[in-house]
Amino acid sequence: MIDSAGHIALFVCRSCRPLGWNANGPRPGSLLVGEVERVVRDRGLQSKIAVLPIHCLARCARSCSAAILPREGARVVFDELDASRESAEALVSVALNVRADGASGAAPDRLPRGIACKRHID
Repeated sequence: MIDSAGHIALFVCRSCRPLGWNANGPRPGSLLVGEVERVVRDRGLQSKIAVLPIHCLARCARSCSAAILPREGARVVFDELDASRESAEALVSVALNVRADGASGAAPDRLPRGIACKRHID
């Protein structure tokens, strides 16, 4: 989804946690939100990408998850993310790609190992 200000909406599940997660520590989804926000800020992309923490993307079996929803076309859903800078960079790169080519929702040619990406056509 592109809002009226032209931002690409990057939804990141803040409550995601993989099996075996330490219930006493911060949730990995919340850590991923922070890392994505840092990447956007460090790259000066606040005017292009809106990072939107969301309570749940209902992808719990494949956490951590995030989604990009362009105005038209296929949404791009990411699963099996971790809270690393590499995962955050991949999400931001895809968001910029969606912005650059409109509604294609195209994923980059290469993603970090272990990240699953799917295009969903509604």
